[in-house]
Amino acid sequence: MAERLAVTDLHKRYGAREVLRGVSFEVAPGEVLALLGTSGCGKTTTLNLVAGLDRPDAGMVALGDATLCAPGAWVPAHRRDLGMVFQGQMLWPHMTVREHLTFVLKARGVPGNEHDVRISEQLEAVRLTGRDESYPAQLSGGEAQRLSIARALVARPDMLLLDEPCANLDAPLRTDFLALLARLRAERKFSALYVTHDAAEAFELATRVAVFDEGVLAQTATPEVLCTEPASPAVARIVGGGALLPGTLAEGGAVETALGTLPAPARAPAATGEKVLCFLRTEDLRLNANGPLQALARASHYDGRGWLTILEAGETLLRARSDAPVAEGERVKLELLRPPPVFKA
Repeated sequence: MAERLAVTDLHKRYGAREVLRGVSFEVAPGEVLALLGTSGCGKTTTLNLVAGLDRPDAGMVALGDATLCAPGAWVPAHRRDLGMVFQGQMLWPHMTVREHLTFVLKARGVPGNEHDVRISEQLEAVRLTGRDESYPAQLSGGEAQRLSIARALVARPDMLLLDEPCANLDAPLRTDFLALLARLRAERKFSALYVTHDAAEAFELATRVAVFDEGVLAQTATPEVLCTEPASPAVARIVGGGALLPGTLAEGGAVETALGTLPAPARAPAATGEKVLCFLRTEDLRLNANGPLQALARASHYDGRGWLTILEAGETLLRARSDAPVAEGERVKLELLRPPPVFKA
C-alpha cells in the first residue's frame, strides 16, 4: 500500500551556497510528482534528502507514519522503503540480471522462498524474461534501464524515486521508457518522485509538477495550470513552450507590445504606463491573414504536428502555428487564441 510522502521546510547548504531554502510539498498515495527545473536548482538535492543519501540542515521528511528525518531523528537510506533509479543506471558489472534483483531482496529482508516468484514476476513486468544470466555489458541501453527499474521495484517499495532516468537515452528509448513507467504505475499503484529538466517529460508522466527556481519551490500545479497560469516569469521560462514578450500596460489594461495590442489580463500586475512581460505560448499564436497582430517571419519548419513559424517581434523571437510554410522576411499577421499571462517586469 503506497504511503503519503510529506516534505516540510527542507534547507540545505553546501559551503557558502544555499541550495534549498524552505522546500515543502506532499505526494499523495499513487501520485507521481515531477520535480522540474534547470541544473543546480535543487531538485536532485531534494531527491537525495528524501532517499537518505544526504542529510538536510533543517526540515522534515515523513513517509506515512514514519519520520525519515527530522531534528533528532534519522533513518538511513537502506532502511527507507524506497526504490531508486539513478541517471547513470549504476548497475553492478560483476552481477547478472538475477543477481541484481536477488541482492536487493536479501538487503530488504525478503524471505528466500519468495525470491524466485518475485524475480520472475518483475522480469516479466519489464520484459526481461530470459535474460536472467546476462551481465550489464550484454544488455542494450533500453534493457539496462529496464533492469534499473526492476531492481528498484522488486522489493515492492512504498515509493519510487527517479533522478533524470531518461537523460542518457535517445528519443525512441525515452518514449519506450516513459510508456513502461506509465504501465507499471497503473499496474502497481506505486507513488513516485521524478526529477527532470524536461517539461514535456514531466507533463507526460506526472500528475502534478513542482517547479524549482534557485532553491525555492516556485509553483506546484497540474501541467495545464503551469502552462496557462505560470506564477512568475521564471516559472514560464522553465515550463517553456513559449516566450516572454516585453510590453507596457496601457489605459484600460491592454498591453502595448512590438507584436501589437494584447488584451487586458484578468488582474493588472502593474500600474498604467509600467513595463510588463507577456507569456505567449506557441499553441496560442496562429498565423491569420485577418489577425490584429503583426510580426516578421524568420523561418518555417514542419515539426510533425504541422508548420511552425519563427517570428520576430522587436527583440523577441516567438513561435506560431501556420497552415503552410512562410517565406523568410515576410511580414505576417496573426491572432492570439487566448489572453496571455502578464507579469510585472
